[in-house]
Amino acid sequence: MEWLSSWVTNIIVFILLTVILDLVLPSSNLKKYTKMVTGLLLISIILSPILSFLNSNPEDWDLNLPMEQSEEIKNSIEEQKKEIQASSRAYMLEQMAVQLTSAASEKLLDQHSLKITDIQVLAEDVNPLTVEHIESIAVTLVHDDAQVHEENSVQDVENVMEVSVQISEEKEKIQEDTNKWDKVQHMLAEIWGTDPSLVLVKVEGGMEQAHEGT
Repeated sequence: MEWLSSWVTNIIVFILLTVILDLVLPSSNLKKYTKMVTGLLLISIILSPILSFLNSNPEDWDLNLPMEQSEEIKNSIEEQKKEIQASSRAYMLEQMAVQLTSAASEKLLDQHSLKITDIQVLAEDVNPLTVEHIESIAVTLVHDDAQVHEENSVQDVENVMEVSVQISEEKEKIQEDTNKWDKVQHMLAEIWGTDPSLVLVKVEGGMEQAHEGT
């Protein structure tokens, strides 16, 4: 703030000199001209910081900022950059999940009567992002007849008991078929062009445990 102190000092000194000069000079036309000149000089001194600022190079303006303020600006820019990168990466992962779902949905429904309800993709932090950069795919599935079971649950007691028996039998059948989820896992990996060990499969509603490839 040295420039501010110097600026104020110059104004005060000039005003004092002007007052002394006004007292010394006799009343005449010269005194009128002197007042006009000193008034213009005072205006020039007052406006000098603004004129100096306007004549400076804009690229050098940040050099006059305090060190702490300059660091805060740099940190703020860096944080905004990281936020933009994180948003961009999240969008790319979301789009990849949409593409994976679209590629596998029809075949998964036709061959196993399963639907994809959610896909979480983990991948390397690279751009552009491709299938080769995938580290894991966690896919959540649901049986296509889940909605039918839910509707049957509001029927009369006899129907509910009958459906419960059917569900119980279905659970036992799924547990006996230990190769089913291996087939699903390998089919998804083949469709997506990735290694089966990177595909993690689980069924919504707790009907099956999460299956992790080896």
